[in-house]
Amino acid sequence: MWRKVSQTDIWRDPGLAVHRRYLNLLVRPEGDVFRWRESNPNKREWHEDWLWRIAKRCGTRKADYDDMHKAGSLVPGVTDPKVRRVEVAENYVLFHPRVPLTYILAEPCLVARYEKAWGPSREEWLTGGPADAICALTTGRSLHHRRLRTTNVQRSHPHIRVPLAVADWRQEAYETLLRYEECQPLVVGYLPPHDAA
Repeated sequence: MWRKVSQTDIWRDPGLAVHRRYLNLLVRPEGDVFRWRESNPNKREWHEDWLWRIAKRCGTRKADYDDMHKAGSLVPGVTDPKVRRVEVAENYVLFHPRVPLTYILAEPCLVARYEKAWGPSREEWLTGGPADAICALTTGRSLHHRRLRTTNVQRSHPHIRVPLAVADWRQEAYETLLRYEECQPLVVGYLPPHDAA
């Protein structure tokens, strides 16, 4: 991870404009208001709990946002009808745009599969090659979770805590991935750092 920003920051900060085309954004600006507008053309797959997903929750429940979810709009920092200030959380994670701090595969390889029929918390990892290596670097090192999915509908993916310094883990992952032909890095198309002259 390089930095965390809010989804509203992406629309306000010109330095973050490159991220505005991403499919997982839930809101778009219209004047001083942010409207619930997702890029997915299939509206049946839109997230009806959009505000719950981007707000600082501060002890609130998803149901507390129902009126605003239905209205489909938000003015950040403005008090809602239940007299709470609604703040947008900095929970949109950006990765560093340069190697070696970020490793982008030229052709992403399949390492695991999931089908709804298997149940909410099961994925099947492939065996051999990079799948084994990536599993060992991620869920295989986790202190608590051995899977990528959970049964929790609020958080379908668990946090993975690895007992290793970030720089050490990153270096090990980099060296491991380079060993596999199907995990070669993309060497063009990196963005300049935002602080570049």
